[in-house]
Amino acid sequence: MYADAMKLRNSGQNLAAIKKYEEILRSWPKEAAAISGRGQCLVHIGQQELGLEEARRAVKSDPGNLVCVNELAIILFNLGKVDESLKWAKRAVKMGPHGAKTYSLMANCYEKLHRIDEALEANRRAQMADPQNKYLKLLEAKLIARNGDDERARDILQKVVQAPGWRPERKTKVFSELGRILDKLKSYDQAYDAFEQSGLEASRSPKAQRFNPGKRPAFINAFVEGLTEDRLKKWKPEDLNDDSWIPAFLVGFPRSGTTMTEQILAAHSSIRTSDERPYLDY
Repeated sequence: MYADAMKLRNSGQNLAAIKKYEEILRSWPKEAAAISGRGQCLVHIGQQELGLEEARRAVKSDPGNLVCVNELAIILFNLGKVDESLKWAKRAVKMGPHGAKTYSLMANCYEKLHRIDEALEANRRAQMADPQNKYLKLLEAKLIARNGDDERARDILQKVVQAPGWRPERKTKVFSELGRILDKLKSYDQAYDAFEQSGLEASRSPKAQRFNPGKRPAFINAFVEGLTEDRLKKWKPEDLNDDSWIPAFLVGFPRSGTTMTEQILAAHSSIRTSDERPYLDY
């Protein structure tokens, strides 16, 4: 049953995987691996807080389960809780065995915290654990570029991009990073080619293949057509006079400062904030 759940989860069928995990938990309510797996799936379908709650419950149920600790650290990292993620990743390292996955997560945490030398050391340890891992070479190149050695980062990426077996979504990132570095080195024609190749790889990914370009415009048209004068007349201002909290929406692109602004607002005693939510995520 657990193998079936993992197969569904790895193929992106998160709702089906959740049902399989719940089937397991009906018979074994404290099965930490199933609780943690369900949490991961919940995060992937947009229920981040519930998924994080499940991941914490899994670790509480089985504190010595290295997989659960790692998965909690990953969820925390993906939700932007980098300091806490690093704390759990360090705990996972102490539990052992010292796998590449844990050290790679530590490297990503250190990068987010701008501790590049520590990130490079964690990445080095990850590569010792898994020398054939191509993703770790990509991460190494990014970190070296962060330290200002763009030429060395370029050389690593130009070599690693030729390695076989890249999934399209990962190869997209390799060419994108290579293009960014070539642009900094003023190799503009090569940078353009790299960015173009990044786009081609992105179009080959399973997610891109499933994408329906007409779906979102159809939703918008349906909303516009449904917003008739008769329907608007049904909304009366006096019906909205209650003591509920008044919502405000803070919208921005990634890396634009919305998380910092949310934390500043949360410090006010009369303001309640939430974590980031998808915008009109249908």
